[in-house]
Amino acid sequence: MIKEELEKYANYVENPSKELIQEVNIFIKKSKLYLKNSFIKELQKYLFDNAIEYKYDLDPESITDVLIEQNIDLEQTVEEFLSNSYSENKRYNEQLSYAEEMDTFILVLSIDIVNDFIEEYFKNKLNIELSNEDRDYILLRSELRFYSIMGPFDAIALAEFVGISDMSLKNVKNYKEK
Repeated sequence: MIKEELEKYANYVENPSKELIQEVNIFIKKSKLYLKNSFIKELQKYLFDNAIEYKYDLDPESITDVLIEQNIDLEQTVEEFLSNSYSENKRYNEQLSYAEEMDTFILVLSIDIVNDFIEEYFKNKLNIELSNEDRDYILLRSELRFYSIMGPFDAIALAEFVGISDMSLKNVKNYKEK
């Protein structure tokens, strides 16, 4: 793409109109199931895969014992677990708190969503195929602006948005991707 044209589109995304903001909101709502499945998969990985790694010879049926040992109650809701994870006094992992891991996961997930939005918007609304290099340039110029449009997306807000705040950790364990 020509540099001037690329600058024009980067500025368009960096300083979004109300229409573009509405498009972002629509795209995020369309991505809700993807976000839900990704978030639950990350919870499962953290809670249950890490429990298996914690005890090398542990079979998946014994995970509950390790979670109890780590003071993780499977009857608590996702929101309760996340709230406890974000409190300063509780750390479920001695090397890195779950809240820190989740913040990193949500940042990566947000970048993926913004990336997908930019690609889809340019292709379907502006009829422009972006090269990976052009998309990355626009993404880098606009990502902070997009995050402010999307709002603060911490783990608790994401759980509420995708409708799993009240889901018990036991149900998270047994959840199958839809």
